[in-house]
Amino acid sequence: MQSTMQDGDLTITDILRRGARVFPESQVVSFKGESSTRGSFAEVAERAGRLAGALKRLGIQPGDRVGTLCWNNQEHLEAYLAVPSMGAVLHTLNLRLDPQQLAYVINHAEDRVVLLDASLIPLLAAIRSHLTTIERIIVIGQGDTAALGEVLSYEELLAAESPDYPWPALAEKSAAAMCYTTGTTGAPKGVVYSHRSISLHCLAEWGAFSLKESDRALVIVPMFHVNAWGIPYTAFMLGADLLMPDRFLQPEPLCRFIQSERPTFAAGVPTIWQGVLQQIESPLLWAFPYNFAQKDGYPSDARVVYDWIDDLSVFPYDPEMLRKSHERGLAEATVVASVARKLHEQALAERPDAIYLPNGVEYERFATE
Repeated sequence: MQSTMQDGDLTITDILRRGARVFPESQVVSFKGESSTRGSFAEVAERAGRLAGALKRLGIQPGDRVGTLCWNNQEHLEAYLAVPSMGAVLHTLNLRLDPQQLAYVINHAEDRVVLLDASLIPLLAAIRSHLTTIERIIVIGQGDTAALGEVLSYEELLAAESPDYPWPALAEKSAAAMCYTTGTTGAPKGVVYSHRSISLHCLAEWGAFSLKESDRALVIVPMFHVNAWGIPYTAFMLGADLLMPDRFLQPEPLCRFIQSERPTFAAGVPTIWQGVLQQIESPLLWAFPYNFAQKDGYPSDARVVYDWIDDLSVFPYDPEMLRKSHERGLAEATVVASVARKLHEQALAERPDAIYLPNGVEYERFATE
């Protein structure tokens, strides 16, 4: 017996459309070191449409691989949405790979186009002569591109296109994105994610982290590897603001970004939080509001530092208001495979005076791999 329920493919295109239509005013904030740029979800969606049009004009077809050598910022998010939604495959290039491995994964994936952050021009220039499949290099930002040969400007390409791209109907099991992992012996191994796996992963993270429209998600985990744990897609689906630190991952600028933008959720590996802890314990006093949600009646200038689980340092917030979780994952699992956190009853027993939301979730939430 078959059900009578409606059915449809789960695709990143639906995430793109939902974010633009339901949460047009939600923001993507990209840190530039001393200041930040801002774009609404509606603007990001329009620019994604322009990017898709530009890539199609360059000859990109469904199934073609488009590489990105970029940091966490708005332009990278635009590629996250545009490339899979037009039927091509997003290949995030891990800039931490050594040059030989980076050249190998580009050639092995047969990337036809690379979107390149201008700050990373020297990295790609060093291996340009070894790249056998790259036809076009699109540079985001300003920089000396002489060593790359002929390049295209990202902003000029977008300016020439319409934002109303006719997104095609896609099969949910078709390839959407891929990355290469060095976690095994020999050459890096490629992992390909489907539209369905990414969509279901978004729903799983929604439940695991209780993200919502009023959240401000700080994405420190790199978008150049394992889809930044899928958080950019999840946040766009739910309307949570995305706070992107770009290449400014050192403790001092990261602390300034956190202090100015007040995230309510952040994700980063333990070494990031260890560096942040060392920074705020320096002679320079950092006064962080420990209720980033700015709920009425709660202090906003306390500085509380403490360690959590096996000497993993987490960001300084009032212990009574911080919800911590510990992720485990792997590339082959669309990244996040498990999330460990205290049960509601256990948390209440240990912290009877803590302030909880009706569903038992405390206000500030952080994830660490």
